Amino acid sequence: MTTDQRGNRGDPVGIDTGLDVVTGAFSYSGKAIAAELIGSGRQVRTITGHPGRAPQGTAIDVRPLDFDNPVGLVESLGGATTLYNTYWVRFAHDRTNHDQAVANSRALFHATRRAGVQRIVHLPGPTVPVLSALL
Repeated sequence: MTTDQRGNRGDPVGIDTGLDVVTGAFSYSGKAIAAELIGSGRQVRTITGHPGRAPQGTAIDVRPLDFDNPVGLVESLGGATTLYNTYWVRFAHDRTNHDQAVANSRALFHATRRAGVQRIVHLPGPTVPVLSALL
């Protein structure tokens, strides 16, 4: 494959589907991202470890975030143009530590590629003050 001016390997440029996925769209950072996207006319799907926290009547399509189910991750990411990833681990707790968080992120990014998502915006940690510059 050849590389174009943008550094792409000659892969075909995808079509904007109008759908974006936000990890944890009901959390602090994810909520702000989802609101900006919806406000700009985008459809939003969230993948979350807490699907039961979705507000009643939400316009956001809610799917489970299960790092141990790669097929389910690909299905949940399918049809999206962009993944806005806010997943991170501040402190080790229960069964999750930083090594596991890296492995989980790797699984998510591999699923994103297999699902055909065109872009990943990775925003670990508290990022709300910089969101408007990115969206």
